[in-house]
Amino acid sequence: RLVAFLSIDPRRPNALELLDRCVNDWGMRGVKCHPDTGWFPDDEAYYPYWEKILGYGLPVLTHTGPLEPPSKNECVHPERLDKLLADFPKLTVIAAHMAFRWYKELMEVAKRRPNLMCDCSAWQPTAHESYGKFAYIFRKVMDVFGANRIIFGTDAPTFSLLYSEQEWVNMIRDLPAKAPGDMIFSKEEVEAVLHGNAARILKLT
Repeated sequence: RLVAFLSIDPRRPNALELLDRCVNDWGMRGVKCHPDTGWFPDDEAYYPYWEKILGYGLPVLTHTGPLEPPSKNECVHPERLDKLLADFPKLTVIAAHMAFRWYKELMEVAKRRPNLMCDCSAWQPTAHESYGKFAYIFRKVMDVFGANRIIFGTDAPTFSLLYSEQEWVNMIRDLPAKAPGDMIFSKEEVEAVLHGNAARILKLT
């Protein structure tokens, strides 16, 4: 099953009109944002955009974490989400990629903002290089967010030529049995990450 997300630069003069069209005419069910193109998500100039998204009840998946130039990394630091989350407490925001190496900063925001979620997409290279390192970070993030606020993701097709999608699913699914050291993951936590949380926020159940 495919569920489409729209992606509109809120700086466009007709951004709100395009958003209406995407939802009402094409049935899109969520919003993907890339502030690294040069805009700050907590800039109040874009609050009408967030208000309309909230009115439709759509979840927002937004890039977090550093990228290579010409991306504007100052725009995608997790702290840039704090004010937005505070001003729109009923808006569900998913921080893509667990903010990469800024995952600790992301966890601090998550402690304050229960409407913040995250996904684990694009962590395949770390997991393949060191399953133990990935499991350790994933457990730390889960301890702060709770398993009900983390969503599985792949960032396909970026890594599809290097790692199979099924293998990545299995690496998450196998955590209860194969987590290194003394780390513990429950079957219920993994099931929530792999499908339960996405089904809930997209109202598929």
